[in-house]
Amino acid sequence: MIKALLLIAHGSRNKEANEDLIHLAKRLVSTELQIVEPSYLELAEPEIETAGDTCVAKGAQLVIMVPYFLSAGIHVQKGSYRIARTIIQKISSSAVQTCRPSWASPFAGNNHP
Repeated sequence: MIKALLLIAHGSRNKEANEDLIHLAKRLVSTELQIVEPSYLELAEPEIETAGDTCVAKGAQLVIMVPYFLSAGIHVQKGSYRIARTIIQKISSSAVQTCRPSWASPFAGNNHP
């Protein structure tokens, strides 16, 4: 199964702030994960739906949506799930999975008491 990682950040008017996510996406590409796309909720491009379409166009059969936010605020709780439903409706040949915010990941190295 061809998997894609769809990284989702808020977006900023500051170009350098948006480039952080692009750099991370490039670093995450590997032999097991060839498709990694950055996307933004607002203020920057590509938008989430556009990046999701790119994942599918590149052959993704599973799109894993990873919110790259500091906390699970309203954008993560409602926005990403609404967008996931939209992507699912558009790409019936692919599956979409949503993940917890990146700070909650055991890979982030955050050890909360």
